[in-house]
Amino acid sequence: MKKVLFNVLRIAVAVGLLYYLLSRIDFRGAPPAHILISIPEDSGAPTAEIRSLSRTSSPIQLADVRIADPAPGGNGDGRLDPDETVRVFVALRNAGPRDVYDVAAVLRPRDSRGQVLDSVVAFGAVVHDSIQWGRTGFTIRADSSFSPRDRLPFELSVTTGSFLKTVRSAEPWWLVLAALCFLAFLVISNWRWRILLEARELHYTFGYLLKVYFVSWMFNNVLPTAIGGDVMRIAYTARDDKKAVAFAATLVDRIVGFIGLFFFAFVISVILYFRTKTVWYLPLNLAGFVGLVLVTLTLFSDTMHRIVVRIFGGIKFLKLGARIDELYRAVKEFRGVPGALFWSFLSSLALQLTLALTWFFTAQSVHGHVALLYYCLLIPIIGIITMIPVSIGGLGVRENSFKEFFTAGRMANHLSPEQAIATALLYLLVTLVFALIGAIVLMFLKRSARAAAAPVPVTASAGLSDRPAPERVVPVERKEN
Repeated sequence: MKKVLFNVLRIAVAVGLLYYLLSRIDFRGAPPAHILISIPEDSGAPTAEIRSLSRTSSPIQLADVRIADPAPGGNGDGRLDPDETVRVFVALRNAGPRDVYDVAAVLRPRDSRGQVLDSVVAFGAVVHDSIQWGRTGFTIRADSSFSPRDRLPFELSVTTGSFLKTVRSAEPWWLVLAALCFLAFLVISNWRWRILLEARELHYTFGYLLKVYFVSWMFNNVLPTAIGGDVMRIAYTARDDKKAVAFAATLVDRIVGFIGLFFFAFVISVILYFRTKTVWYLPLNLAGFVGLVLVTLTLFSDTMHRIVVRIFGGIKFLKLGARIDELYRAVKEFRGVPGALFWSFLSSLALQLTLALTWFFTAQSVHGHVALLYYCLLIPIIGIITMIPVSIGGLGVRENSFKEFFTAGRMANHLSPEQAIATALLYLLVTLVFALIGAIVLMFLKRSARAAAAPVPVTASAGLSDRPAPERVVPVERKEN
């Protein structure tokens, strides 16, 4: 009953977090603003009036317009003259209650005597109750029939970004690349796990283990953290005589993965420190890496093993004391296979890179331009946060964490909230595709397949065996009488 209540609570937390996330985005965007700009007869400083063609008034208002007419196209007098090319710079004010993002403006002539050469200017984000100048200027030209005493009108159409517009603009080829990177993530994860199983003489084909890994990924998405997936991996690889070994291999696989995660993030932290002089994430990743190394050394320690057995070894209920002792021994056996641990560590670094690339390509699909290094740094941290068992499969926690990290103003070319949330939800969609594949595999996966794995002769480098070595038979010479 308690488990059911906890799962209901986690589902409620996930739904609440998603509702909070979606309530903070603008699905349709602000109404477009249509602004009439006229060049007056007596000055080079234009006047303007706002004319909105939508029923709902737009929060975007014209704040300022300036003209620059340097040589060779202009004469430098700060006004538009006949047969002259000038640059028009526009500033917009956001009078609404919330920030707007991906603001862009298009300038069109409303008189045949005027021509717009550069008609599109991006403004990016415009914070509420603030003014933002365009990143570039419009280029306009007046023909020879224009008189400086006349007014030359132009219409400025201003649009803002929205969540629906961001999702509709997603480029599918970037999502295909993201899916391929995530497939590589699952394949490399399976390879790392198989290395550790092989080191302890649990021999399964790569294809069989990959099917099991797809199934475990499906359970990762419907159960808290990754515990459900780990249970499935143990269940499909634990032979009757090596249940503790299968458990230990999965546990060591998880620990080595965390060590690789923090080491990878620490290396990226050092690189970003020399590039941006930012240090807030450097101690965090270093502490995580050192802490996990110490945990690993503790698990491999004979002294700690004796202490654990002395404390828990006497528990008779469900034979927990004996099971803990057996598991600890199985974990310590990995001390004899440093090669397997080394390759597992290297594959963990490759895993973090492929996962960062998955997020990076997903963000590229919605025109997000945050540097790859930030994904390499922050995605591991988001992964750790997602492991907190407060929701189902980290749903809501992952998406909110990604939005908070990647919309931060301290990051160059940071994502807009619409881009960040669209990226997080598209990433969720990509991963759910593979979870669906895992559900289909589960329908046809039989546990009897594990019995088909034939043992492979053990070499000195393959690890330690639980079975005693066969006795050597020495022939006896017969003496003739």
